[in-house]
Amino acid sequence: MAEDKPDVDIEAMEERLADNQDLIDEAKASAEELAKTNPDPYETDREDDAPSGFESSQDDSVDSHGDVRTR
Repeated sequence: MAEDKPDVDIEAMEERLADNQDLIDEAKASAEELAKTNPDPYETDREDDAPSGFESSQDDSVDSHGDVRTR
């Protein structure tokens, strides 16, 4: 039984890639610049702060037994 191969226009794909290469290069340059100015975008100096909208008047600390303490 012969395998069904999808009809793929490789030439058209390569042409689209070439047409968009300047955008790809620009995105890579932007990513490199961002990596220099902010090496870890998930690292903050306020890791203990709750995300906006989740502020609570209670202190949800965990005691040494793993129980949640509230004020």
